[in-house]
Amino acid sequence: MTITQDLGTFPVYHNPIDKNNPTPGDVAVCLTDDYYAGEVGKRGVLEMHSYGEGLIMLTFGPSAFRPIDTDDGYVSVSGGPCPAIERDSLIFLGTTTQRFWHWKDRPRAGGGVDYFMNVGLWGWNGETYKGKA
Repeated sequence: MTITQDLGTFPVYHNPIDKNNPTPGDVAVCLTDDYYAGEVGKRGVLEMHSYGEGLIMLTFGPSAFRPIDTDDGYVSVSGGPCPAIERDSLIFLGTTTQRFWHWKDRPRAGGGVDYFMNVGLWGWNGETYKGKA
């Protein structure tokens, strides 16, 4: 990852964008208000490992942890609500900038450091996963 610009005290990193497949840390924006907690324009961060194979967790009101020293695509997001969605409910719109954080040196109180990263921007049609829970 390379720093591409600086937003005040926060660096902005560039991440390769996959226009065909959402990746961890990409952002989805509500295109409809069909979801109970969604409204048109509301943003959430995508996480791929929480809900199982083929499902994506879309987290609104996110605090998104993403280690800065690895390119493995790991992102852990807290916040909510967090609907389970499928890939077919997303359409690629372009790119955006998202705030993340990482540990400065080791996990400890007050040890988080914020930064921004350019990520993929996806439109979400408001459909949630309807399979067996």
